[in-house]
Parts: sequence; structure tokens; C-alpha cells
Amino acid sequence: GVQTCALPIFFYGVRKFGKSTLAADMPRPIFIDPTHATEHLHVARYPDPASGVWTWTDVLEAIDDLLASDHKFKTFVIEDVGDLEQIIWRHMFDNVPISDKEGKATNIESYGYGKGYKIANQFWRLLTARLDDLRIKRKMNIILLGHSAIQTQKNPSGLDYDTYQPAIYKEAAGILGANCDVIGFCTFDDAAVTKNRKTI
Repeated sequence: GVQTCALPIFFYGVRKFGKSTLAADMPRPIFIDPTHATEHLHVARYPDPASGVWTWTDVLEAIDDLLASDHKFKTFVIEDVGDLEQIIWRHMFDNVPISDKEGKATNIESYGYGKGYKIANQFWRLLTARLDDLRIKRKMNIILLGHSAIQTQKNPSGLDYDTYQPAIYKEAAGILGANCDVIGFCTFDDAAVTKNRKTI
């Protein structure tokens, strides 16, 4: 039969919609917020590391802390995956050399066409595995927040069209989306009203 379980959820959408506020209304949330986007909310959050700059190790240690420690939190929120992508890339530049001869990368394209993104996918898969542990072992909901970007969708059966997609590399978005039971797109309900032959 149906079993009650914690949910993995991915909310992405336009800026200033209120995604953080939406996540704050989940049961007993605690946030990772590297860019202080939740300062206006009365929520629990992990403090910034001593350096003031979040690292990939800091993110994993926060998850491990929730796995091992005694706490009453029911929801873990990452605000947001675009910032997390930059954290992953910085970790790669410092720890994954281009080659034995070429040394450190300075940007994601330093690894060669498309190769940097493939390397980053390994870190995204590690993240989703850790989050699954948190969800299953500690029964915590997982909320991933992200911004959206307009991208052209290739349509093999007709004309291409524009669509909203998460504002991270498409394969990373696919890895996160495949691991979530709910994917929600958040936007404002805008409408134009015609009155006396004028659109207002």
C-alpha cells in the first residue's frame, strides 16, 4: 500500500516570486544559504563558515551533521542550486587539474569542450545520493530552490519554441530533476486586459 515518506522537491522560477518563503512554510525547515537570500525570513539556517565563503566541503558537512546529530528539523532547503553550481565549480578548479602538465583550471571551459560539465555531474550525483540518505534515514523533506532562464527548446516535429528551464547547466538540472518527486515552476500570473481597444 501507500507509504508515507519525505519528499524531494525542486522549485525553480522567476526572481522575487517567493520561493524561499514557500520553502520556509514547510515543516521545521533549516536552510543552507550561501548568498544570504533568506535574511528577511525567520528561519533556521547553517551559519557561514569562518572564511565567509561556502565550499563544497561545507555543504557536505552540513548534510552529514543533519544525518548524524540529534535534531528536530523536518525539511532541508538549499538556497539555491545556481549558487551551489558555482561552489562545485570552484571546488573543481582547486582540486581537479586539467591534466598533469597543464595544472589548475581557471573556468569551466578550461577542461575542454563540454568536459568540465561532465566532471561537475559527478558532484551533482554525489549530492543527490547524500540527500537521499537524509530523506530516507532521517525522513527529512528535501527542497531545492533555483532561478529560471528562458531557453530555446528544439522541437523535432515542428517549430522550435522558448521555454523556462532551471538556470543551471542542463545536465545538472536533469540529474536534480530525476531525483525529485515534485518539480514546480514558480511565476507570476500576468495577464493583459483589453479595454476600449487598448491593452492595459
